[in-house]
Amino acid sequence: MPYALVFWAAVLWAFWPEFGIIRRARREVGTKDAKSLQVLLFGQGIASLAAFFVAWFPALQFPGNRVAIFAAGVAVLIAGSLLRRHRKQRRTDAWLSYI
Repeated sequence: MPYALVFWAAVLWAFWPEFGIIRRARREVGTKDAKSLQVLLFGQGIASLAAFFVAWFPALQFPGNRVAIFAAGVAVLIAGSLLRRHRKQRRTDAWLSYI
């Protein structure tokens, strides 16, 4: 259970800015978009759901120290979010929301 709290806290912190981008994109949907946002969100939902089932297959699991692998995964998640936030501070162009 404590691993779940750490993981979900990191996910919420990392993806909080993304929720605003999605909310703004839904308001600005037009003919230029051609429903690509809906397709991407649907695909992301399917992939997330499939990941929970695939995680139970032993052949697809990492052998070794699971705690270290978990910590490395959370660290990569946080590092990716920090990189995105750093780039957002450095560049404020309109195309930034697409990265």
